[in-house]
Amino acid sequence: MTITDVEWKLIYVSSPGNEELDQELDDCLVGPVPVGLNVFEFEGSPPKPEQVPPEDILGVSALILTGLYKEQEFVRVGYYQNTEYDNEEMKENPPSKVVVDRLVRDINTKPRVTRFQIKWCVNHVSPDLGDFVNGFLDQGCSPI
Repeated sequence: MTITDVEWKLIYVSSPGNEELDQELDDCLVGPVPVGLNVFEFEGSPPKPEQVPPEDILGVSALILTGLYKEQEFVRVGYYQNTEYDNEEMKENPPSKVVVDRLVRDINTKPRVTRFQIKWCVNHVSPDLGDFVNGFLDQGCSPI
């Protein structure tokens, strides 16, 4: 990872009380990333239903997108999602065994965003990082 890479992870939380059941759906490195507002599209694999307890497959769960810089989490974006059957009959009278092929997800479009303070600055100026480090210094950040 270079100094300008930002790591993103997409995590599916099916059982809020048990982190061991969280599924990391995908991760990627994005960079170099210029200082300021940046936009990118992140697509990940769906969760594996066989790794979700049967009682947690239907109903509300969460998708969490987390951003890390130098292994420090600086942002967490959480989306609630509801998993249900694709027709009214199955919603009203769910089968005793979950029929995965008939499930649909409705992801809430209003995320909950949490930002964390991290050390963005570098503690040395290297010639090969010149403009990058100077960009941080211009932002009022001084080397540690």
